[in-house]
Amino acid sequence: MQISEQDLNNAVQTLEMYKAQLDTLAKHRELIESSLNEHKRGLETLKEYSAAEKGTEILVPIGGGTYLPAVVGKKKVMLALGAEYYSEEDFDGAIEDFGKRVDELEASMSKVDESIQQINERATQLSIILNDYYAKHHQH
Repeated sequence: MQISEQDLNNAVQTLEMYKAQLDTLAKHRELIESSLNEHKRGLETLKEYSAAEKGTEILVPIGGGTYLPAVVGKKKVMLALGAEYYSEEDFDGAIEDFGKRVDELEASMSKVDESIQQINERATQLSIILNDYYAKHHQH
């Protein structure tokens, strides 16, 4: 099988494009994973706070392994709407909202993982073809 120089260049460029796509998808996956972990921690905190009785002393995680001591009082949550706007919700509504967000983030992560797998498979196949070609045509 004879492959033209142009075909080889195109294959190498395609392989480089796959690598760039994989790099972009990996970064996107990291962002999704970070947000997913944050939402899971938030959901767990909401559930624990919701189950606590008024007047109970609790520790509220604020990130970085740091907690604020607090006393359970008002059973409401302030949910961010964006641009420094918030909505006051009851715990059941907030837990449901966080649960939906976790589900959406998990679905996004699955789609990204699927894309990574597909591109990785194509890149691997193309690499094998190129390596085989170079091995056969550059032997001394």
